[in-house]
Amino acid sequence: PLFRSSYQQGAVIDSLGVMVSQQAYDKDVQVVNKTGDINIGKLSSSDLDIKLTTGDIKVSQANNIIASLTTGDVEINQANKAIITGTTGDIDVDQTNIVKVKLTTGDITLGDVDESLDLTSTTGDIKIDTVNLKASSSIKNGTGDVKIRKTTNCYIDAKTKIGDTRVNNNDRKSD
Repeated sequence: PLFRSSYQQGAVIDSLGVMVSQQAYDKDVQVVNKTGDINIGKLSSSDLDIKLTTGDIKVSQANNIIASLTTGDVEINQANKAIITGTTGDIDVDQTNIVKVKLTTGDITLGDVDESLDLTSTTGDIKIDTVNLKASSSIKNGTGDVKIRKTTNCYIDAKTKIGDTRVNNNDRKSD
């Protein structure tokens, strides 16, 4: 990657922001930060690799996103592919084709998913607005509700150990 930023604990920085327009920057971006928030604007052609210990991650738009954090929330408006791992915090992805989330504690909220999803959560609710699956997908939740508002031509066998499962428009006859 052409852009790499790394700050050690104790550095005089509360927040790290990368705000570059799509026309001006189309390279991959890697951000490593111990503490603080990471805010990234519209980088629709770029792949992002973000590692954060404590803080929030906000991304307006990127091609592919890999984000890992220990404590904090992740908010992504739009991405082709989002892979997120976290221990504690909420995950919110508005629009993506492919999404993979592994979260210990926190809620997962997805807007539109247009290809596949792989969601694993130990404790927290999973809410999805619209799912149009074209590949094998899974949802695994230990404790919490799983709710999907709308599905298109797919059947979802969503399970939670403790909590409610509701999948609207579930099509058992789909391939």
